[in-house]
Amino acid sequence: MYKIVILVIASRKNAVVRTDKTDIKTEYPKTIYNQFILKYWKKFSEYLKKNHKNVKLYYIFGTIPIDDLNLPKEDVLMFDMKESYDNILNKTIESFKYINNNLDYEYVIRTNLSTFIHIDNLLKVLNILDNLNKPRIYAGPLIINHETKHKFISGMSMIFSRLAIKENILENYKTLDLHPYSDDCELGKLFKKDIYDLTNYFEKLVYLTDYDFEKKQYNYNKNDIIEIIENHSKYVLRTKNYDRQFDVDLLEYLTDHYYKL
Repeated sequence: MYKIVILVIASRKNAVVRTDKTDIKTEYPKTIYNQFILKYWKKFSEYLKKNHKNVKLYYIFGTIPIDDLNLPKEDVLMFDMKESYDNILNKTIESFKYINNNLDYEYVIRTNLSTFIHIDNLLKVLNILDNLNKPRIYAGPLIINHETKHKFISGMSMIFSRLAIKENILENYKTLDLHPYSDDCELGKLFKKDIYDLTNYFEKLVYLTDYDFEKKQYNYNKNDIIEIIENHSKYVLRTKNYDRQFDVDLLEYLTDHYYKL
């Protein structure tokens, strides 16, 4: 049995950061998602196979060529649908169907390419969830819509127990809009209770304000990030910045620090 299955929403489309002023693309936008996969996720996956055999990782793609990435076929779930932002929820549901029919597991975490997972801290978080003795778990960084008061878990780190997948989602997903702008908000509609906030175990480096546009770099010490992760038991680190190459380099740095084989 797998303690947890990691589902990574993957893509190869251009990486663009939208701000309130303009769209800022990286210097080589078409390569950014490839770099996330090759410099972080692929190494992390190999580390899991060697050191955490009770953890399974899948890349979730729509219909798009990926042969040049040389990903192990057993690590890829590819569904016959357009690779687009508004198909993220659809890909997620199809992934849930697959693992529920083919794997024996306790938990699932749905995440994305630019989110770093600290596996030891994630397993500690699962122990906390185990101790709740609740069959249905929907957990992660909590978001509250202040207008509607609707609560949902951030899409970069949604944790579900198997029963929550089976009964809350797979038995009710047809009531949802499967092509929404916000997949995490839409999925949260299926949970009125059993929502567990893990914000204290999550860190984000999003739209950092200390970006030097002339030098094209952030004034940020990477060792400080490691200190934050380790001293505060952070199980995920979300990155999304004006310079997406910074995000790639940071995740590669963390990968080499934690997951070197």
